[in-house]
Amino acid sequence: MSVTDPVTGYPPDPHVLRDLGFETERRQDHRIVRAVATPHLADDGRHLGQGVLAILLDVSGASTAIEAVQPDWIATVDLTYHGGPVGLGPVLLDVAPVRVGKNLVVMQARVQAGVTEPDPSAEVGHGLVTFARIPGSATEATLDDRADQDRTALVASVPLSEPLPHRLGITTIDASNGIIEMPHSDYARNSFGTINGGVVGLLCDTAARLAATELLGPAVTTHGLEVHYLAQTRVGPARTVGRVIRADRHGATVRVDVADAGADDTLLAIGVVSVALDE
Repeated sequence: MSVTDPVTGYPPDPHVLRDLGFETERRQDHRIVRAVATPHLADDGRHLGQGVLAILLDVSGASTAIEAVQPDWIATVDLTYHGGPVGLGPVLLDVAPVRVGKNLVVMQARVQAGVTEPDPSAEVGHGLVTFARIPGSATEATLDDRADQDRTALVASVPLSEPLPHRLGITTIDASNGIIEMPHSDYARNSFGTINGGVVGLLCDTAARLAATELLGPAVTTHGLEVHYLAQTRVGPARTVGRVIRADRHGATVRVDVADAGADDTLLAIGVVSVALDE
């Protein structure tokens, strides 16, 4: 079972979700999501970025939640992740419902590194994603039950050949203030036509690390990411502003505001990101 539309073909090719090259496997009341952390998906060539993890959390939580609420659909409200760096190689998310309610659906994901089968000893982080339950008519995508598959893969026809931030078109405007921009493109859109929620998380992570790097130096990694979604991107580009709200010699906490620069700076999301110096 996969989230696709036979007419529009969402997600298109190329698309950020296809470039992550992940597969999902349905197992009774939970879902296993497998991906491979490559240098093009890494912050520093060595570690999978938490922004990329945010995309995986969002899409894996969404696909699990959609099955639980059919014929309704869902929209991301909040996303949180806390954990250490994930090295290159296999990464696995074990996703399961926490609550399926009339208005909200909550999914949890246990993130494990270096394994292709669930292994509690390999756990490196934990994520929670909250979705609003909305009418199915709000999206162009549908659940494709034609093959009724328990395992599916979403891949690009041409493998990613550049760092993901470059592919997304992210440009740095003012590193010290965490100001970056990204166009509103088909490559990054979700099934509503707005910027994918996980990609918004990647913007928050990128902006926060830029602002913290200006203050602390280049050796910073993200250990905690919270994103609160407020509105959908209508015009673009999406623009961030980062503000360090706490810092010491070990790390910093950065608030990131994401706005729709082409729509009177409508506030799209607020992120709170915790970064630490590599020891």
